[in-house]
Amino acid sequence: MKIVKQLLKEFWLPLTVAIIWTIINICNATKPQKWTDYINVAMPTFFFVSWMTGQYFRVRKQEQVSTSLSKIEGRVESVLSDISNQTKEMKFITDTQVVQTFDLCIDYFREAKEELSDKSRLMKKGSAIDETIFELYRENPFYQSKRFLNRLINYAAYTSKLDKPDDLKERYTRTTYHVEELAGIITSYINRMNQFEIKWKTEKSKDLLKEIAFLMTKMQNEILPLSKYSTEKYKGNDLRKVLNTHISNLTKFAE
Repeated sequence: MKIVKQLLKEFWLPLTVAIIWTIINICNATKPQKWTDYINVAMPTFFFVSWMTGQYFRVRKQEQVSTSLSKIEGRVESVLSDISNQTKEMKFITDTQVVQTFDLCIDYFREAKEELSDKSRLMKKGSAIDETIFELYRENPFYQSKRFLNRLINYAAYTSKLDKPDDLKERYTRTTYHVEELAGIITSYINRMNQFEIKWKTEKSKDLLKEIAFLMTKMQNEILPLSKYSTEKYKGNDLRKVLNTHISNLTKFAE
């Protein structure tokens, strides 16, 4: 039924024109014509008009297809533009989060370093130390430094595997000198405790010092090459040699 309707839709005009043209020829005939003559008039007329209308429908369909494709292309370009903008926004957010998290790791580590430094200053001023804390792990004076050093070094190592280590070079640099300062603070703290004959050398303390020495070695191998001190001097010295000295001292303290 659909086919019949489509045929009527496309061929009603050629059929009508053919009938009208045939009737005109009948009316204008000067002598009687055979029925085949009328068919010879109607059929060419029908097919000629069918061809003309077919061309019209073809051109109109092409125009409709072209218009539809243009609309689709416009929509696709709009979607791609939105995706591109969203990708840029996501990249900006991701980059910002990486930097902010790195800064937090450095800040927490610096606070832990300063906390240990304050304990060393208080001891220098004669403040008493409860030696039992060195039998503990979480309350051990070296614990917070080890904890946040571990967080900082592992996060720095993670960011070094991303596609933007150059953008984080300043933070790698800050990481290296903060770690070096921590090693110096620990050495001074231990020397002062030895001077005051404080029994700090417990298994917990030695384990923490070993972990700190291990993390410093990891920082030296993975983070230092990304910082400016890979090519520049640190306080007039080669930072790698300075770190080697600190790592050696911490290892001896932990024996």
